[in-house]
Amino acid sequence: MRLIFGLLLAQLLGPAAWAGDETHIADQIRDFLAPHIFKLNREMMTFHYTMAETEDAYRPGDLAEIASEAKFWGKDFYNVDATSYDLVGPGHYVAIDPTSSRIFGGVADPQLYVVPINAGTVILDARPELKTSQRFFFDLNTSLGCYNNPTPEQPNSTKEPRLNSQTIAKWIQLFRASNNLTCRKALIQAFADLKINAILYDYNSNELANCRHNRGEAVSIISPEAVVADQIAYFSHKKFFDPHGIGGFVTGLYTEGSKDPEFWENLLPGQEPMPASLQPTDATVANYENWKAKFIFGCGPKWNTETDKLSWREVAFQIRDKNLYQLRTELFKAYSKKMADPVNPFNTRPLNLYLLRGYQRRLATLAGVDFAVWNAAQKKYTSGLGDVDNALVETARILGEDPKPLQKIAEIDMEKIEDDMLRALIRYNTQPDLLGAWMAGLGMGPKLSLLFTSQYLHFAGAIPVVNKTFYLTYLRECLQQYQDPQMTSNQIRRGECGVISGRPRFTIR
Repeated sequence: MRLIFGLLLAQLLGPAAWAGDETHIADQIRDFLAPHIFKLNREMMTFHYTMAETEDAYRPGDLAEIASEAKFWGKDFYNVDATSYDLVGPGHYVAIDPTSSRIFGGVADPQLYVVPINAGTVILDARPELKTSQRFFFDLNTSLGCYNNPTPEQPNSTKEPRLNSQTIAKWIQLFRASNNLTCRKALIQAFADLKINAILYDYNSNELANCRHNRGEAVSIISPEAVVADQIAYFSHKKFFDPHGIGGFVTGLYTEGSKDPEFWENLLPGQEPMPASLQPTDATVANYENWKAKFIFGCGPKWNTETDKLSWREVAFQIRDKNLYQLRTELFKAYSKKMADPVNPFNTRPLNLYLLRGYQRRLATLAGVDFAVWNAAQKKYTSGLGDVDNALVETARILGEDPKPLQKIAEIDMEKIEDDMLRALIRYNTQPDLLGAWMAGLGMGPKLSLLFTSQYLHFAGAIPVVNKTFYLTYLRECLQQYQDPQMTSNQIRRGECGVISGRPRFTIR
């Protein structure tokens, strides 16, 4: 009640009512975040990469030096003068497996730190809570003007991001980096009141056998108290420090993680899978499964942050077709071989963008719509997600369909629809066309239904399989092109398997 009253008062009186009252604002933020904190119920192993390719790169001399450095990890989060546009503000970022963050180790000589996080560490779960975080933080930002600064990517921009559909993690990033000192101080004070040591947020993770499929998380350490400093292990090509003998276990994680096709899609050309100093030993191999179940997030007994509710990520893993992903892996390898040249340095994202754009061209053909019109409709829908009802109506108009039959989104029980779709998406793995038919039942025309379905599957984290046969045919044609020694990279770029339409700002995977 106090939270609602505080926000209402702020809206009635405006920003001046809040100005200079960091403590009151901090109380509101603390009360909102409190239900999302938990204490880690057992020690958890995490993984952090740095590069050692340049002459001035930091290379630790011994274990004592590493432990000494760890005493400062994450402290900047609580320093009000330190700003950062990182995912959840200043912190020491660690992954929950050593494969998903391999790219941060560079190519020539990756340095891997295995960082144990203490049992009892206070963690904020900042994974998506779209409805509640939208209602609270958006209203708070409207009252205070917390987000009023450009980003490093757009230093001259005054355009605000789409603020009305952001996760808790995104709001932390925006408030923590705000030029409005009141907002920054209030957020930091709320974290201090809750004694938060680390932040759990969404991030890609590679599959491991006998583990749950919704392991898509990472951690930002914002207090050195979270780290078991004297037990940090270190591996590189040239040396290693392994105080508790886990090298073989970490190698096991690599062996399993590298079987996930997505792992290979995130390697750069020439990038070795793991540091050379990681080697399996008989002693660790024998106990590997027990170690993994005990220390790796999403493996073994459920961690106290895990719920029984089916997540989007878990559904995405369940509906993904292994043969399809293997085909994408082969395509990736052929692409990297064909396109890695000095004229166009290799990047991990263009292939995904090529496949997406090329497939969207095919979908436009399937829908009987000119690609330029299809592209315009897709942009209208994705740019208008803050107001889904209006976005659907405008998208329908662009596609030449009557938007009148569309039900008002406000009149639809979206939670029920999401639950229905979560259960149904698994079935659509073998009958993907049914998804379009199901969406058409909401009043969408066939063209809008097809576009909406493909985007919905993207947001669910799945490959855009609206018509699996259609998609597989497209991928096989592209693979044949990339493997054809007679076709040049420029020839491929001009076709559907290498669509060029400006430098991409992001990629939907």
